[in-house]
Amino acid sequence: MLLLFVVSLLVPVSGVVAIYDFLGVRRGHEERIAGPERRVERLEDDRA
Repeated sequence: MLLLFVVSLLVPVSGVVAIYDFLGVRRGHEERIAGPERRVERLEDDRA
């Protein structure tokens, strides 16, 4: 019975953690892409 209780708590918690990690990975990817894009835009503006 205790095992069933622990599993019933573990499944939703692991789902929330997985979603949070997925969103964190997406945010990190967007930040890594945005930095070089800004530098390219600045270089293009300097050349013009």
